[in-house]
Amino acid sequence: MNRQVILIVVTLLFSGIVSGQQVAVFPAVTDLTPGKHNSIWGTEIQIIKMNPLDHLTVKRLWVCLPDGGFLENPDEALTWELFSNQNRILQLKGEDLLFDTESDRGAVALQIEGGDFIATSRVMDVMRGVYRPPAIFGQGQLIPGIDEPLIGSSHLPWLGGCSTARCSEGGTDPWNFYRNNIGLINPNPTPMEITGVLIPFGTSGGPPAELDQDVEPETFTKQLPAYGWLQFNLQPDHLYGYDMFGGPIPAITGFIVSLTPNSELPYYAYGSVVFAPNPETEVPEFNDPMYIPAEPGYFTPVSELSP
Repeated sequence: MNRQVILIVVTLLFSGIVSGQQVAVFPAVTDLTPGKHNSIWGTEIQIIKMNPLDHLTVKRLWVCLPDGGFLENPDEALTWELFSNQNRILQLKGEDLLFDTESDRGAVALQIEGGDFIATSRVMDVMRGVYRPPAIFGQGQLIPGIDEPLIGSSHLPWLGGCSTARCSEGGTDPWNFYRNNIGLINPNPTPMEITGVLIPFGTSGGPPAELDQDVEPETFTKQLPAYGWLQFNLQPDHLYGYDMFGGPIPAITGFIVSLTPNSELPYYAYGSVVFAPNPETEVPEFNDPMYIPAEPGYFTPVSELSP
């Protein structure tokens, strides 16, 4: 399959150390998923007890899938135990999270209770490392915790790279292997629509790059079913530039993406910039994704400001 960025988002409190009953949300794919340029991707999460004497119970609450998921029956939900004074760490992979869904991609919520714990997650290209069950090692991405879901408008603070705007007007740059992906999660029993606006920016000290363009801002609208998950590749159509010292600079540093849902229900959003060079080039073979969580607040495009 054409690889989409594999991410793991954890809804936790600040540092990732939490107590009481908490919910952690993990977008994931099944382990060892083939990707672009012979890459093989795996996901792994770790839940670690702060106190080895605690007894932690982990239950799957809901599953969000591309075509719509489901809310678990509490009496039949998948359950994992970390018993007192025994196993201190629980390791799960994408295939564990998506068990019995017939899907290789989605997002899962886990309810964790019984004591303080640390929840971390990572995704990696194991072709650039090793795979030794139950652990996988390789280049990849560590995802920080998010303290709560988004409600209302939000924004992705940065997306960028040469696949978004050509690196030069003279042709394809050999380092032009960046891909920008956006992920959306609807953990609700009703559908959700999310609209995005791309806002280009650069390093010029002059007017915003938007003012140099005789084009309407690029937008997208995505439909999420109930308990839906979507991840897509962002490929803007316009080559944005700005003037600096009397000459045009064709490549923009990046984009801010404002997101607006059609309801006040909670949701999750994230971006990821992936560097995945073609092995046929002289660029070293490695995949290096960078995770960008969405933040609350609407970032206003210049086009929406009053003259």
